[in-house]
Amino acid sequence: MSINECEELLPYSAANAFSWAELCETRFDGGQVAVWSVHQAIYDLRHARHISVQRNEYILSRFEAIYNGILQTYGVDKTVAGL
Repeated sequence: MSINECEELLPYSAANAFSWAELCETRFDGGQVAVWSVHQAIYDLRHARHISVQRNEYILSRFEAIYNGILQTYGVDKTVAGL
């Protein structure tokens, strides 16, 4: 599992939408690892259970802080930039 996939899984796990164990179970069939990605397994679980997309709010807040810092550093006005 990549860091990106782990970061994608965390909000679903935190919301008790599905567990780490349930995700792993979808990836193994008779001792064989399924060819699809963790991302695909999350997608499939979401659709099977009618779960809306969950975003990693911690990561989003960090990116927003970095983005705002860049705007301030370079003096970009959000209203002028269409943001």
